[in-house]
Amino acid sequence: MTYNAHDILLGCIEVWRGEQIKYNSQFSTYDTLDKLKDLCDTYSIEDKNILKSVFDECESPFVYNIENDEITNSEEDDESEEEEEVIYNPPKLPKEPTIEDYTYIIKYEKYWVDVKEYSHNLIGMYLRECADKYGKEEANNIIKKTGLEKLGWKISP
Repeated sequence: MTYNAHDILLGCIEVWRGEQIKYNSQFSTYDTLDKLKDLCDTYSIEDKNILKSVFDECESPFVYNIENDEITNSEEDDESEEEEEVIYNPPKLPKEPTIEDYTYIIKYEKYWVDVKEYSHNLIGMYLRECADKYGKEEANNIIKKTGLEKLGWKISP
């Protein structure tokens, strides 16, 4: 049997989602998208349509818009004034955070930029703290990995 990129991504994300359901019940569609992007990088899959296809299959009724790099609910009625309240429940950093801990919390806060009042400030604080502990290069890597450049963060020289 021959496997294609879609099959590989789908298999990996199904295993990952199964683990998330068991151990991190508060994971979101954004976490799934970030994991798929990481898997695409790992397996050198550059076709964003494959990522979109797997995401849409896993997270229905949510769909991934490639052009805007955003997630939408395909079942939402555009004329509906009533929006479901999304609960802001950020993860907590451990006493001795690792680079992965900083990356995870910054990915979470990224989706609250322009929604929650202090998300910009929190991201900046986490990046400075990471740079102090692990160096500017690691903080710059987090900016690249999480796509903060699109939101206005700059890579430090």
